[in-house]
Amino acid sequence: MDLSASAEEPSDEIEKLRRYFRKCWAEVIIVIMDLVAEIHEQNAKQKIGSKDIRIGVFGPYPGTYKQIVMLVARYISELGFASITGEGFYLPNSPMVFHDIKEISPEVVTDIFKHPEVPQYNYYYVLPRLVKKAVFLMNDERGQTIELIGCFDAFIPVLGFIVHDTVTYGDKDCVYLLKEHEISFCGTANHLSCLGNALQRPCCPFYDSIDIPWLSKQLFLRRPENHLIGVKRVEDIEPILKNFVTSDLSRC
Repeated sequence: MDLSASAEEPSDEIEKLRRYFRKCWAEVIIVIMDLVAEIHEQNAKQKIGSKDIRIGVFGPYPGTYKQIVMLVARYISELGFASITGEGFYLPNSPMVFHDIKEISPEVVTDIFKHPEVPQYNYYYVLPRLVKKAVFLMNDERGQTIELIGCFDAFIPVLGFIVHDTVTYGDKDCVYLLKEHEISFCGTANHLSCLGNALQRPCCPFYDSIDIPWLSKQLFLRRPENHLIGVKRVEDIEPILKNFVTSDLSRC
């Protein structure tokens, strides 16, 4: 018996298997995420209802932002739709009862993301597959970026909004900025038409009031079914939400 090799040193065959596994790990993650999405979907059908009535509401949670996210989620419930956030959901016409996300995302899913080789961002990427449309608070860009990318890749229409005292700069505004009362709408046809990168950039609430990163901004602008609006008060968003969740709107 040859004892010259240490038992702790892996054989060439084992090392080859390790290298092969690292190469195919991305494919393994895709399969796992598809299973996670299917578990969510089956539970959501039972606990919430069909996908046609599910609307996502995503945004940052520090400070008062979580209150805004939850307020918008309750508005959507009052409209007769289910609203799903990263922490839980409201059933249609039931804005006073918040259900924990664990009701549709069981412990077996949570356990998957405890594995050091399964980054948690994958969870937030697949979560939007639960919804027909989604609303994003963009005052502070954090984890909702992953959810926004997930929506874009799944062809889910999105409405992004900012809440700020200044949603128009008067005569200095971009020619594509549409204004109605205390609300401003980005009317740019697509990301290529945006004047944000012009040498003499006009004023824009999505740059000058809240500077939304270009990565996210272009996701809102690339498709006509996506929208970007600015409101002075979160209450002003109610009529816009109603149009967004009940109709197929296009910027163009």
